[in-house]
Amino acid sequence: MRKIILLLIINISTISGNAENRNLEELIKVNAEWKTQRFSSDIIYNLNSKNLTSSNNWIAAHLMLVEYTLKSRDVSQLTAKQRINRTQLLEKLNAYWKAGIFPINDYLTNKNPVFIDRIGTH
Repeated sequence: MRKIILLLIINISTISGNAENRNLEELIKVNAEWKTQRFSSDIIYNLNSKNLTSSNNWIAAHLMLVEYTLKSRDVSQLTAKQRINRTQLLEKLNAYWKAGIFPINDYLTNKNPVFIDRIGTH
């Protein structure tokens, strides 16, 4: 019985680690800077790969993590005005990724971000 429980724990840990690694690998495809960022592994795991089947969903996940990462930074050195501006821009970022409408890269065959696509989406 102990062996079975131990095997179950090992399998669950392996599955969790694999999902976390897959999520991080996909994020790195969107932006290689994720290799250098520190965040709790449960954040990456909880992205829930089941919902991240499209390019748009991965971009939204990437931008959500950008927002989370920026919000967790120390801003004590910023002036009051800078903090207000920063908060307003983070609110815009939040609305942008939640809307989920992003430019489509139909210029290049590889994954490469575009800022404005052929139909003007930005």
